[in-house]
Amino acid sequence: MGVRIRYGGVRTRLCCPTMPRPRDLATISLAMLGASLVAAGCNAGARTPVAPASASPPATVDPLRRANGDFHLKYAAARTRERATLGGSRPYLVLADQKLVLRYLGKTEERSVASARFDAIKHASHVPITAVSAILAGDDARALRDLADRLKEALSVVPAAPLGDVEDAAQAVVRASIDLLEAAQVRPPTEAELHAFGLSARGNTTRLLQAGCDESLVRIDAATRQLRPLTGDAWPRAVVAIATDHQSRAEEVGVQYFERLFQEHATEGALGESRIVVIESIGPNDGTQEAVASHLYDQHLSLLLFDDPTFLQGDVLGKHAEPTIARLLATPL
Repeated sequence: MGVRIRYGGVRTRLCCPTMPRPRDLATISLAMLGASLVAAGCNAGARTPVAPASASPPATVDPLRRANGDFHLKYAAARTRERATLGGSRPYLVLADQKLVLRYLGKTEERSVASARFDAIKHASHVPITAVSAILAGDDARALRDLADRLKEALSVVPAAPLGDVEDAAQAVVRASIDLLEAAQVRPPTEAELHAFGLSARGNTTRLLQAGCDESLVRIDAATRQLRPLTGDAWPRAVVAIATDHQSRAEEVGVQYFERLFQEHATEGALGESRIVVIESIGPNDGTQEAVASHLYDQHLSLLLFDDPTFLQGDVLGKHAEPTIARLLATPL
C-alpha cells in the first residue's frame, strides 16, 4: 500500500506500514496482555514471588553475644523455679513495713511489729534534729517562729503520748528545741552554740533512742515467737529477708536480732549472708546525689549532736541493741 504523488514531473511512491485488519488487532491485543501478566509474575491467576534484586543476606549472629542472651534466659528460668519453692519446704520470713511475714507450705501468716509507743518515742527523738536542721537550712525568723509554735503544740500533748518512763526525756528535748528556735529568731547561732545545744540534749536523746530500740526488739521477738511454732522441724532451714536503706544498714536492729537468733553474722553484701538476706535501697530520697548529700549532712549533724561523725550513718537504735537482744533470747524460741 502506498501514496503516489507527482512533483516536478517525477512520479514518486511513498510506502506506508500496512494497517492490520480488525481480526489481527484482537490477536495482537491478547498477545500484549499475556506478556504483561508474565512480566507481573502472574500465570493463570497464580502469583510467583520474585526476590528483589537488591535483597540483603541474613545478618550474621555473634555466637558469643547469643550465648550471653542464653545466659539471661536460662538463669531467669532457673531463678523463677527456685522462687516458686520459697515458702514450700523451707520457711521464708520477711521483715518489712512494720510486720513480720511467714510463708510456709502454701500458707502465709503475718504479725505486726508496729507500736504506738515506738512511734511516740521516735517522733520525740527527731525534734532536736528538726530544730538544728531548720537553722542550718537557713530558715528566716518567721519560719523559725512557725516551727517553734508547732513544737509547743507537740509539747502540750507529750503527757498524753504512750511514752512511759521516758516522758520526761521527751519533754526535755522538745522544750530545749523550742528555746533554740526562739533564740535563733533574734540571732543565728554559731556552730559552737549548736554543738553546745547538742551536748545539753544528748543525755535525754540517748534515753529516747535506748527506749525505742528496746520497744522495737520486743515487738520483733514477740512476732517471731508467735510464728516459730508454725514451722515445726523446718525452723533450722528458715531464711529471712530484711528490708532497710543505705543510711540505716549499719547496725540495723532487725538484722542484729536475727544474726543472734540464727548464729550468723551478715556482713556487708552477699558474702556474709546465708540465712539472712538484707534488701538495701538508697533510701526515701532516691538518687545518687541525694544519697551523697544525706551522707555528708548526717556527718555534720553527728558531730554537732553526738561528737561522732558516724553516729547517724546507720540505725541509731541499733547502737543500743545488744543488751536487749541478749535479754530476750536468753529464753530459747
